[in-house]
Amino acid sequence: MKFLRKGLQGTERIIVWISFLLTKINVSYDDFDHHPPRYRPQRINALCRLTNFTKSEIKLIYQGFKQVCPTGVVNESTFKDIFGSYFPQGDATLYAHYVFKACDQQNNGTINFQEFLTGLSMLTRGPTEDKLRWTFRLYDIDGDGRIERREMREIIASVYLMLGKHTEPSVEQDTPTQHADKVFEVSVLSNIDRFSINKLLQIVEIYDA
Repeated sequence: MKFLRKGLQGTERIIVWISFLLTKINVSYDDFDHHPPRYRPQRINALCRLTNFTKSEIKLIYQGFKQVCPTGVVNESTFKDIFGSYFPQGDATLYAHYVFKACDQQNNGTINFQEFLTGLSMLTRGPTEDKLRWTFRLYDIDGDGRIERREMREIIASVYLMLGKHTEPSVEQDTPTQHADKVFEVSVLSNIDRFSINKLLQIVEIYDA
């Protein structure tokens, strides 16, 4: 379970970095009240109820989001560019694709501000179960409600691809397979090649007890 936790922490840091980048860009808050864009977020009070952010925090995050995404949504190409700017030594394209899919709650090829904000809230302010559910969605590539060994390998491989060839310790070709196999070596997973979110929550409960 250590790798799942590290993966969750790594993804959380990346999303926070993206949020930090967005808040460094200066725009007006007026879109909360005037001149609606193509996508208009819910009123700020509603967003406060949906997330664990304050009004001032939401305004700050929205400030940068609208500068990068003036239509009110971000597409996958822009999302990949943001990810890539943090990992110039590697190729973040594939991992960014997986994270984008996890954030795209409506599966329509875009992430609106509410989706971005609720995902950020889950990862940074949510309880452990919310974080695990978000992480499960990331690893469940085909969306069938199960994480397969193959999917685990693909996500891990994309992480190493993003980090680049100079990762310490060095990454061999079979390293993603070895790490994925370690997850499935956990006693309650040893005889299966896939597991559900309920099984994941059960495992974490056992190991945290």
